[in-house]
Amino acid sequence: MSRLQNISILLFSLLLGCAASPHAEDPSDQKRNFFLETASVEKMSPSLQKRLRELEATGGGAERLDLLLGLKAAPTEAEKNRLRQDGALLRSIVGAIAAATVPAGRIPAISRLDFVETLEPAASFGQKGDGDEEP
Repeated sequence: MSRLQNISILLFSLLLGCAASPHAEDPSDQKRNFFLETASVEKMSPSLQKRLRELEATGGGAERLDLLLGLKAAPTEAEKNRLRQDGALLRSIVGAIAAATVPAGRIPAISRLDFVETLEPAASFGQKGDGDEEP
């Protein structure tokens, strides 16, 4: 074969390899998998990771979640402002723990903040006698 034919075959093969396969991952899966492989995901509790996967699968990124944020120290005003810029509505702060409501889609950005050590869903407690108790 001529050199031109060899080059043409090689280029054609490369282009076929770059073409989208019907079995390729959904780009949103790649984004989610990439995030779950980053160091900041280790800051999230397993239950929060699971909840975020569920919301992403259903397109619920705008849903707001109540979280407890474990911080390295009591937050400075600059750190509080940074949390607010990233979509957190700070409910209360006690020492190095902040209770916040955050849109699910903004949780990855908050987890990347260097002063945030842990993120977990805030437990909601029902009122006494609302049917969840064992007799």
